[in-house]
Amino acid sequence: MRKKVSTRIGKKIVSALLLLIFILSFPLQSLAVPRSTQASQVRQQIEQIETEIQAKKAQLAAIDAQLEEMQVQLEIATERWKEAQDRLQTARTRQIEVRLKAEQTQAELKSKQEIFSKRVKILYKEGEMHFISIILNSEDMQDLFTRIYYIILITRSDTELIKAIETKKVELERIQEQLNEIVEEEQRAMYELEVRKLAIQAEQQRLENYKRSLSIDTQNLLAQLDELTKAQQQIYKSYYRIIPEAFGIQVEPGSIVETALNYLGIPYLWGGERPETGFDCSGLVRYVYLQHGIELPHYSGYQFKYGKPVEKSELMPGDLVFFGNPIHHVGIYIGNGYFIHAPKTGDFVKITPLESRKDYAGARRIIGYVMPTISPRN
Repeated sequence: MRKKVSTRIGKKIVSALLLLIFILSFPLQSLAVPRSTQASQVRQQIEQIETEIQAKKAQLAAIDAQLEEMQVQLEIATERWKEAQDRLQTARTRQIEVRLKAEQTQAELKSKQEIFSKRVKILYKEGEMHFISIILNSEDMQDLFTRIYYIILITRSDTELIKAIETKKVELERIQEQLNEIVEEEQRAMYELEVRKLAIQAEQQRLENYKRSLSIDTQNLLAQLDELTKAQQQIYKSYYRIIPEAFGIQVEPGSIVETALNYLGIPYLWGGERPETGFDCSGLVRYVYLQHGIELPHYSGYQFKYGKPVEKSELMPGDLVFFGNPIHHVGIYIGNGYFIHAPKTGDFVKITPLESRKDYAGARRIIGYVMPTISPRN
């Protein structure tokens, strides 16, 4: 028992010392060095830590590959949950629209039925003699023709009214059938949402169980990886304003890229779509584009259907880049071969070379092809 406690304490001490060493090993004398030199130092820090991370992963080899595969399965499960969530929201929105349409159609039908009811009462009281008396009381031939034309108009109006009532009845029945279908779709989406949620929980549990089954030495390596990631995150959060320069990225004021870079260092959060709590991959994309008045779904599979397809060689800053088969990850291309994204659980919003991803699936251009539908957010 004492051995386990001492091991845990030792593990925490090693991790803390490792984080302290990395933070103190790369002092940035921001007041003493030019901005370009400072940017170069920031990039060096990020890349050196990344080298250390990759070295640790190389030591883990097969274990890291297994963890990556589990992360992919978790991402796929998460994206499918968001797909079901989007379907549910769509069904609920459509239900509201169709109910309003049904109420409007019902009101129109009632109005026409009331008019027809009044006409029936008039005909019942006055009968056919009413029309005969109109004709017989005509003063001359012109007056006679005028009265006959008047009777034809009334008869035609009654016929059109009856047809309109029948049409509205059919329309109302069709709307009711549509509403029933939407309610059924909503119930299916709710059920699927719960199933997908359970699938995510199962994948998360499988990942945790696998980590716990590893040896103490391997767990120590994983802990060191976590601390290296935290050290890298701290650099991103502290120097996010000069990081674009560090990576040779030209930022256009007021652009999608400028907005996205504001969230460097924000932690990854499953289902997250706000900087206060964290982002997942499609949540980051959705939030950034909302700042520019463009509302995208919170699901990478649906985001892949928006805009215009773009060849990899023709990528422009602001384009969305997608990964996996099926699509389960998305980021925003920021130029010079880099993209910004929220990678996975335990990570944070960061810049990554596009060529480092072997599962690239394609890109879409949103700006200029998907029109803003809401007011840009400040």
